[in-house]
Amino acid sequence: MALADGTVAFAGDRIATRRNDPTLLTRTATEVRNRHTWTVTAVHRNGDLTVSDPGRGSVRLPAGYVARHVELGWATTGYGNQGITVDAGIAVIERSATRAGIYVTMTAAGAATSRGSPTPPDEPTPPTRSPKPSPGHPTPRPRTPPATASTAKPA
Repeated sequence: MALADGTVAFAGDRIATRRNDPTLLTRTATEVRNRHTWTVTAVHRNGDLTVSDPGRGSVRLPAGYVARHVELGWATTGYGNQGITVDAGIAVIERSATRAGIYVTMTAAGAATSRGSPTPPDEPTPPTRSPKPSPGHPTPRPRTPPATASTAKPA
């Protein structure tokens, strides 16, 4: 089934609904809301999708709603994943990310989260600054490993 962003959904895919619709209710009487994620359980010939979520139940989304307001749900923003727990995640952290946003993203995965920060090829990586010494504290110096029998020089 073709989705709003031109991608296609099949049974088993994760999708995200992108518009509140109080007329679409799950079997547990939960409204379909913006940013809800679901698993597609059936793709119907007329373009409808039956989707489900363990906490919200299942609902049949009409083809018109699917074509205008449904996207694949394998990627979300930091705000979009609030309250979601997944087994594993990949976080792409941009320069504009806030500490709070990074925290939400990095704690959403129960088992593991991989993370990365893209730097566009035409944008130089900012220089790393050495920490400024605090009053009364010396400037930090790199640690030198202790000499061992193989690296010790004779006196």
